[in-house]
Amino acid sequence: MTSGRRALTTVLQLGLLALSAALVGRIVVTADLRRVGELIATGGFSVFLAFIPSLAAVSVDTAGWNVILAGLGHRLPHLGLLRLRLSTEAVLLSAPFGTVGAESLKAYLLERRYRVPVSDAIATITTKKTLLTLALGAYLLTSAWVGRDHLVRASTALLGRNGLPVLVAAAGVLLVVLALALFRSMRWLSGRWRRLAAIDGQLGRLAADRGRLARAGATFYLGWLVEACESFILLKVVGADISFAQLIALEASVSLIRSLAIFAPAGLGVQDWSYLGFFAAVGVPDAANVGAAFLVLKRAKELFWVVAGYFLLVADGARAQVAARAKGARPRVLFICGTVHQTQQMRKIHDAFGGTVEGWFTPYYCDGYLRIFRALRLLEMTIAGHKLQARCRAELARLGLPIDERGRRGGYDLVVTCSDILVQKNVRGLPLVAVQEGMTDPENFLFRLYRRFPTLFPRWLPGTSTTGMSGLFDKMCVASPGYKEHFVNKGADPARLEVTGIPNLDDCERYRQNDLRERGYVLVCTSDTRETMRADNRRAFLAKAAEIAAGRPLVFKLHPNERAARSIREIRAVAPDAPIHTSGCAEELIANCDVLICQYSTTAYVGLALGKEVHSYFDVDELRRLMPLQNGGTSARAIAEVCRRLLAADVEPEPVATVPALAREAA
Repeated sequence: MTSGRRALTTVLQLGLLALSAALVGRIVVTADLRRVGELIATGGFSVFLAFIPSLAAVSVDTAGWNVILAGLGHRLPHLGLLRLRLSTEAVLLSAPFGTVGAESLKAYLLERRYRVPVSDAIATITTKKTLLTLALGAYLLTSAWVGRDHLVRASTALLGRNGLPVLVAAAGVLLVVLALALFRSMRWLSGRWRRLAAIDGQLGRLAADRGRLARAGATFYLGWLVEACESFILLKVVGADISFAQLIALEASVSLIRSLAIFAPAGLGVQDWSYLGFFAAVGVPDAANVGAAFLVLKRAKELFWVVAGYFLLVADGARAQVAARAKGARPRVLFICGTVHQTQQMRKIHDAFGGTVEGWFTPYYCDGYLRIFRALRLLEMTIAGHKLQARCRAELARLGLPIDERGRRGGYDLVVTCSDILVQKNVRGLPLVAVQEGMTDPENFLFRLYRRFPTLFPRWLPGTSTTGMSGLFDKMCVASPGYKEHFVNKGADPARLEVTGIPNLDDCERYRQNDLRERGYVLVCTSDTRETMRADNRRAFLAKAAEIAAGRPLVFKLHPNERAARSIREIRAVAPDAPIHTSGCAEELIANCDVLICQYSTTAYVGLALGKEVHSYFDVDELRRLMPLQNGGTSARAIAEVCRRLLAADVEPEPVATVPALAREAA
């Protein structure tokens, strides 16, 4: 659009809005405001009766829309769709050209909350608008028939001749013809524009189901009548002497005028002046003041629903409201990832399902007050921090896996998470499988504080040492019988623990097949202890590594989460010529070494599995007891089988023990 045309459009829009404002001003000047206040006051609490048919009208409209959605296989909860409808109604009533924004928002929210494809959403909205137009046409014809005598009287007052009943009937016929033409033109256009091909297919499905279209159309027609009841009640509240037949005679015409006046929010000014003109034309006593009182209440009611609608829009913004999956559809599974290592494990578990589930992935996330901590970058040492989330997203993108940030889409039948230290609120109550990542943190002072006072200290504070203590999972898949005993000793329910082995650590022999040239060295794998706010005497550790090497070549592999520049500087002071790896596969480096030296690192298990001489901050004999199963890489299939059993159970999850109860029991 050129700047000249854009300016002309802006001027035209402003001119139309000015006209609306002028009409509102004219009403205010014409009415006796004191008399208007008295009429409203006489209604008392009966004013609130108008909210019932108002909500009923939107609810009926929602029911008709749901009939259309069901025609494409989307059976949505009525209450949830009603909330969505009220949210979009707020936009429709409050914005110039609000109908455009409201319809676009409907498509977005349907996809966002209920995973209705955009093509399906547009097809149902197009069909709905067409049927609403048909219903309005039928409503106008009803008006011309039921209120003929009143329209004749109004015609003489408004037009100076007897032609209004014919005009209303003609408008009704025209709307019916226009609705049919719109539907046919949409089909014609979509057949010639590839981007609308998907919409065309769905429109074709809906058009073929004429019984469903008839039910939906009848529902929308009922909605118009219910909306007329709202106006009738409001008029009676302010003492108007008007019959329902009189109201029907004018309400349909006003509804048509309001639909055409899209340039003003809720047809402001245009709709109001139309009401006043019709009230005077059909002989309503004290029409100016009664009409003004009626319009004040009607606009106040609309303002209430605008506020309520925007509140619902914000409140439901992060809510995942997805309809239950259709019979025979694949179960929906959310995989909550973390580090690159954890993300790769989740991908292997997903692949082990063999395409029998609809899997979605999300980086690890937090909720509640922890989101404030994250915004302040106080969680950067954890998998919920910005840095590790970014790495997770990059890995998911590299693997080509579908991402559902924070599990917002919802509608999941199962959740598989890499950690139960934090169980997010939006997945609680769903079947949940936790998967052990690897080694857990040592049980330090913070762990003992949490175990003694679990209601005072958050479970995440001691780090991974509290793994298995949430009591919020249905099953937890652990690395070995030794680890099952380890978690039971901490208070975990043994009936919920499944020894499956864990992917990435269940077939260490495969790491011997690598292209690395270096062999026979002493490998030092550092940890991110300082980055996770734990004590680490790095100088003493490096000195000990040099002592163990005893002149043999040293190779260093840095933890991906530690500050590489600082660690490299410290290593160069002890081993100036030693190769330092900041990325790459640590397991392949371990496969080619003679000695492995590590701190608090799961890599110790790889060294033990490959028969290496291992030095660790942990007791090596205890590590051998906890050693993950070496089952030839079948752990992912075993975990998937645990998940399948949960999916097939189709029963409510058994109640879980609370953290304090588990902690006291373990103590």
